[in-house]
This record gives sequence, C-alpha cells and structure tokens, in this order.
Amino acid sequence: MNKTLPIILIFALCTVSAKAQETKEVQIESESFQARQVDGMTVIELFRPILTHEETRLTAVNGLDEGNGYVRFWGSVRIVEKEDTIRADRIRYHKDTKVAVVQGNVSMSDGEAFLTAPSAVHFSEADSTTFDDGVSYRDSLTVLTAERATYLSENNRAHFSSRVTLSQDQIQVYSDSLVYERDTERSWAWGRILVEQESDSSLVFMMADVMRRQAKVDSVQLTGNGLMATIDAAQKDTLYVSAERYWMHESDSLRTVIASDSVIVASSAYTTRTDSLVSKSGEADVKRSQLFGTPFIWLEDTQVTADSLTMLSTPSQPDSVFGFGEVFVATLESASERIQQIKAQRLVAVLDQDSLRSLKFEENAEALFYSRERDDDPLTAVRASADGAIFYFTGGEVDSLGFYDGIEGTYYSESQMDKLSNLAGYIWVPENKPDRDEMANVIWSEIELRRRHGLE
Repeated sequence: MNKTLPIILIFALCTVSAKAQETKEVQIESESFQARQVDGMTVIELFRPILTHEETRLTAVNGLDEGNGYVRFWGSVRIVEKEDTIRADRIRYHKDTKVAVVQGNVSMSDGEAFLTAPSAVHFSEADSTTFDDGVSYRDSLTVLTAERATYLSENNRAHFSSRVTLSQDQIQVYSDSLVYERDTERSWAWGRILVEQESDSSLVFMMADVMRRQAKVDSVQLTGNGLMATIDAAQKDTLYVSAERYWMHESDSLRTVIASDSVIVASSAYTTRTDSLVSKSGEADVKRSQLFGTPFIWLEDTQVTADSLTMLSTPSQPDSVFGFGEVFVATLESASERIQQIKAQRLVAVLDQDSLRSLKFEENAEALFYSRERDDDPLTAVRASADGAIFYFTGGEVDSLGFYDGIEGTYYSESQMDKLSNLAGYIWVPENKPDRDEMANVIWSEIELRRRHGLE
C-alpha cells in the first residue's frame, strides 16, 4: 500500500483544452489510498477521504473512486455546503454532475431547519435536495412530513407531495401537496385538504381544494369546494358551513371568519343561504355574524330574507337575528296550508333554546294571515299594516300577534279569497332550505376520508 499524508487527487472536469478557463476541479484528499485495475479501469480505495469543490466539502471514514466518474463514501459521511450539513451512512457522488445519492439515516440541517429521511439525492449546483422515500421536516414553528419532497436551500423553500401533514401551534393540515417558505412562514397546499384548528373553546375542521396559510398572523384562506365544521364548547353546538371560499384569522381575543360564494350555514338554531358572510367571535363568547347579498335564514320552518341579516349570540341572552331593508318573512300555517306573510324594513327575531320565540317588525310593517280553526271550518284571512308589529311563536307557529301605531286592516271571508294577492316582495322557497343532517353526514364522512388518506 502506498501512503502519503495527505495525498491529493485532482480530477479535471473538462478534457477539451479550449475550455480550460471554464474548468472547475474536484479535489480529493485522503490519509492513504490503494489503486488497482478492475475491468480496465483504475479503482482507488481511500481512507479518511475529503472531497472539496467550490463550497462543497464531503468527508467520510472510507471512500472508493470507481474510475467511472463516481466516488463512494461510507462511514460517518458528512457533506457541508454553505450553511447546510448533510449526514448519512453512505453517499455515491458523481464528480461531473455534482450529484450525490445519499442513503441510510439521512439528516440535513442549517442549524434552524432539520430534515430526516431514509434516503435523498443532493444536487450541489442547484443547491437542492430531493427525498423520495419519506421525509420529516421541523423548525422552531413547523413540523412537516410527506412521502416526497424537494428542499431548496438557497431560499429555504420546501415542496412536499403525497400524504403531507403540517403542524403549527394549534393547527394541523393534511394535503396531497404543500409548499412551505421558512423565512416568511407561509404555506400553500392543494389536493384533498383537511385543516384542524383547536382552541380553548372550539375545534374547527376545514376542507377545500387549495389552502394558503400565513402563520405569522395566524390566518388560513381556503378556496374550492370549501366545507367547515365548528364544534363550539361554549355554545354547545356544532356549526356547519359550505362555501366556495373562506378565510379565517385567529388572534388572542378575536376569531374572524369570512365566507363567500354560495354560502350555506347550518346550526341547531338556524340554517342560511347567502352570497357572503362575516362572522366574529370575541371575548366573553360573544359571536356576531353578518350575511349579505339577499340572504335567506330559516328559523325552524319560518323563512326570513332581507337586504342584510345579522345574528348575535351571547351566553347570557337569547340568540337574536336582526334584519335590515326589505325584510320578508314567510311560514306555512298548517291548518290552512296557506303561507303567512310579513314584511317591514327592520326585524328583530328572538330565539330561545334554538326555537323561534318572537318576531318584532318596525317601519311600514304589513302582514297577511290566514286561519282555519278546524279542518271543516271556513278559511279566513286578515291583511293589516302598521308602523310596527310583534308576533309570538309556539312550536314554530304563530301563537299571538299585535300591531301598533297607524293600524289599518281588512278581513276576508272564504268567499273573498280570490280578491287577495300576496304581499309585495313575496317569496317562498322551502326547497332551498339546507338539510343540516345531510350536511353533517357529508362533512363528517369527508373529514374521516381525508384524515385517513393523510395518515395511512
């Protein structure tokens, strides 16, 4: 065996003299080496090899130059490149392409981010590393796992794919693909997304086709077939939401949810359809939700629509619904099988234990009510107007009513029914009322499927 301390082997990357000025050299040092001929090629065994090329330094206990452009390293293998350090059991490095195939207990770190995997391929010139056999990533804020990933060291950006999971504080994300930027703490995900967010008083599940997450401001934006379920411990209720897109922001004292495009909301107290919704939950468990774009809300079997609707929920008072501008309320009267109608400019609806208790109308209130005491009694109707009106409900139907200020009214017998017409702005669409049980079944089934897909 020939020994030199150290021995330096220089491998030229280019053999054409015209490109001599562009030649960059890979240099290998070792404490000892042994050269031999194998199938017409010179194979060199190395002890304590050190490979250097520009900003790359590779060290190991043992090495083997195969004579075909590849050098193998094993035993405490380490690649140091700029801020990154890669450790593994063994590496096969190509001197021309600067590509290293890394295998066995692979770890990669720059002191702030840590990646571990069974294997990887490192591209020195591209300053990137790919993982195709499972990978785990973590930094001070985030833990990520996936079946495959590419990490771009220059801009601290990672692309994950296949069964991706992300954990940040109280949020957990499952997706098919995800991009994470460490410096900005932003992430983008797409494909069968499930987001789980837990706080002291609630557990939220969100699903969509695309997700954008900004961890610095604790916000999540989802688009495409959005579904959400919120289990509210304080309200002892589960709220279901369907929308094309929605955005959630969480702070120490306030949670804001904005949903838009074909929004459906279903709780134990009400169901709604609207173009857009803004919901804010603050301190003392006070929750205010505003609906815009000709919203509909169903309080039991009573349909309410207005230019805008606001729902207010507090632990100490009954839930309330406020309607503003062109309010129209309709409900089916079971004995007459006619539609009871009320309209005004302002509405206050009060719910008690998820049941409609009263409706108060203000500003140009009008009403059309039908009644039939028994099935064989004649049908009668009353059309009235006043500055205001209040209606009390029992079991979803009107129990008593009253008008005040500027009252006018007309009584209609059964023979006069053909003289009646619906109130201006009449609308009755019970077929549009969302089915809360059906929504619940769809959402929980989808949650289970996506969670299983992300974990199995």
